[in-house]
Amino acid sequence: MLIKRLLLVLFIGSILVMPECLSNTPNSKVALSITPLACFVKKSGDVCHITVKVNWQSEIPINACLYQNIEKMHCWLVTRNATANIEVSLSENMVFSLQGDNDKIYAQQYVAIAASTSKKYRRRLRADWSLF
Repeated sequence: MLIKRLLLVLFIGSILVMPECLSNTPNSKVALSITPLACFVKKSGDVCHITVKVNWQSEIPINACLYQNIEKMHCWLVTRNATANIEVSLSENMVFSLQGDNDKIYAQQYVAIAASTSKKYRRRLRADWSLF
């Protein structure tokens, strides 16, 4: 009877632990911070050139690369936290992602472009012939 209980406990314990052992990705949380979150241009359609500050932390050491859409920007090997200043050019709103081995996405950050003037011109409030 004691052996059956021991086998049952071992079986249940192996079921609970096995998925974590078979996983090839780290079981950790990664926090990514990119500043500034917005880039300001004079008119819509202009290219924005800025230096972004990238900061990330992980619970365990990981191999990670920062991507701007599909373009690899910077990589770190076996690191728990990192900070870097990176020059980027944006022509549209962009998603930056921190990816590990096998293209696993650890975290993402969205950077927007804001224009000071609109694409559309403001409609006149009065007729051209008005004296006032």
